Amino acid sequence: MASRGEWIGLGVGLAGVAILQTGGDLRANPAGALVLTVSCASWRWIHLQPPTAAPEGADGSAAQMLAGGLVMLVLALLHGERWRRCPRRALLASDT
Repeated sequence: MASRGEWIGLGVGLAGVAILQTGGDLRANPAGALVLTVSCASWRWIHLQPPTAAPEGADGSAAQMLAGGLVMLVLALLHGERWRRCPRRALLASDT
């Protein structure tokens, strides 16, 4: 079970997310507020679960990034985003 300090930290984090999401004028986009709230709650839920046989170190980080990228790809496709061809000139551009 989470300690009192952890619950306070979670509350402060959610309040900070709410302030950031409103853009400073305290008017929120309901869809954005829902996504941020669910993401915070799911992150906390995962951290309350017992450890599993997930890879450790760099392999664990790579697995998390791969899973997150796949989720974002699916959400982007469901949202209607499509891959556009990148101009050759942009591919060859350099910062120098």
